[in-house]
Amino acid sequence: MDRKTIGSQTAKGGFSNEHDICSKFNNWKNDNEAKEWLAVMGYSADKIQQVTAVQIPVRISLSDALQCGITESKYDETIRFKKSRHAAQSIH
Repeated sequence: MDRKTIGSQTAKGGFSNEHDICSKFNNWKNDNEAKEWLAVMGYSADKIQQVTAVQIPVRISLSDALQCGITESKYDETIRFKKSRHAAQSIH
């Protein structure tokens, strides 16, 4: 399944909020949809040791961003984007 198809299915199916998506990723071992998303993002389930998804607020402090794995150089660049963009940055 390609990214466009998964994105479309996700949008059509809808999630009540970002918390639901974090829960799915945090339960990736038992959630087939989360496994598909990880595969589309280029991760092999056989090689994943741990997935930790956190809901990131629209505005985030530099110290919180650093704890989520966002580098200081990326912080200035990403602070203007929506929280979903921040989540994508912190997952990689």
